[in-house]
Amino acid sequence: LTDLNINNNQGRGISLHGADVILRNVTIDNNQGGGIFLYGADAILDDVTVSNNNSGAASGGGIYIDGGTTTISNSQIFANQAKSGGGIYIIGGILEITNTNFENNTADRNGGGIGTHSAFVELNNVIISNNQIDGNHQSMGGGVCCMGPRSMYSSDANLIMTDVIISENMGSFGGGVALTYIN
Repeated sequence: LTDLNINNNQGRGISLHGADVILRNVTIDNNQGGGIFLYGADAILDDVTVSNNNSGAASGGGIYIDGGTTTISNSQIFANQAKSGGGIYIIGGILEITNTNFENNTADRNGGGIGTHSAFVELNNVIISNNQIDGNHQSMGGGVCCMGPRSMYSSDANLIMTDVIISENMGSFGGGVALTYIN
């Protein structure tokens, strides 16, 4: 899918269940229900803008990923809202992000910019700034929250960051980054 504008929809802007996709030069803006939903899909997102989407009580305001492999490059993810993972929420799977900015995303609970659960996430040359946790809950990771079972030494959850700037984010536990395990 190339050169698209998907905006002002009730429900997710794009939902993919098990389908592989390449999104290039796509803008996904102001969708009520979230921006992109990827379930068991392999996706490449290049030069994509995901902004002003709201998933309400669900996770992944900008992008929700459940399994599969997702690669994001040269993109802007900003001003999205969700319960967890304002910019992106991933549970399981692999996420690789390069040359991308996460700014002004908000979550009620965990991961204002990026929320991960039992996933492998690699960030290269990424800026994560001015993201926040906005709820009254035990909030973790204004910029990034990485959660996994047992311990962070488990192969079930990994976070690798290279040349990443994390600044001016806000959260009760780990304003910039929170790494935690779930029983």
